[in-house]
Amino acid sequence: MASSASEKWAVVQYGHHGPATKVYRFQILLPNGTSTSLKLRDPGEEMPLPDFLHRIREELGDASAYGGQRRGIEWDGDVYLEDLLDRKIDKKVQFCDFVTKGT
Repeated sequence: MASSASEKWAVVQYGHHGPATKVYRFQILLPNGTSTSLKLRDPGEEMPLPDFLHRIREELGDASAYGGQRRGIEWDGDVYLEDLLDRKIDKKVQFCDFVTKGT
């Protein structure tokens, strides 16, 4: 069973350019020891897990150009995330579930 355990925090910032702009910042720790940051602007109330994982993989692709190779991650199969309280996220990321006062 493949899992993508993660430690993540989110910060919501309201932009100066628009009254409803929300920016979520995540720090994600993957099972192979890789840590990456993810920043999402106005993602909506929720995001399907495959879409969220795709965003993480895009960030990892950008970061791998600057860093060394690590053990691979099995992205197919039974993939899920865990938050700081060990709650399993396996269908949708609910942005209202995140603390908004830190990264």
